[in-house]
Amino acid sequence: MCQSTSNWGHSSCALGRLTYTSGIHRFHFIVFYDMAFIGILPASITPERSMMGSYFDTCGTHGWWIDDHVYMNGKMIKRQWTNAKENVIYELILDCDQRRLGIRNNTMATYECMDMNSAHAACPWRLLVGVRGDSNRLILL
Repeated sequence: MCQSTSNWGHSSCALGRLTYTSGIHRFHFIVFYDMAFIGILPASITPERSMMGSYFDTCGTHGWWIDDHVYMNGKMIKRQWTNAKENVIYELILDCDQRRLGIRNNTMATYECMDMNSAHAACPWRLLVGVRGDSNRLILL
């Protein structure tokens, strides 16, 4: 489901249809320009048009705004993510068994990860991607 919102200017997001409960899952993507989000949220949060893209602030959302900040449990935990660059290949790694979410910048060979709090980010999970602005693009490979 894709949606638009005016929370941060012109933004939109899409939720994955598949859910993940066990194993390691890898998602490769490229961000063009900047300001794209890649992460996960609990599958129990059902897609609703009334939420209008507010999934990023939902308790249980974990991920990275490329060229901006890191989100954990729906809250910004780090203002600037220094490994973020545009026009490079990233890999989001969801390790359901270890309850860990990681991101790798394959071009710069950097890696960052976070543990997911089970009280806020209950399994199963689904993929969440988003972009801000008209010119920003995120392509899943």
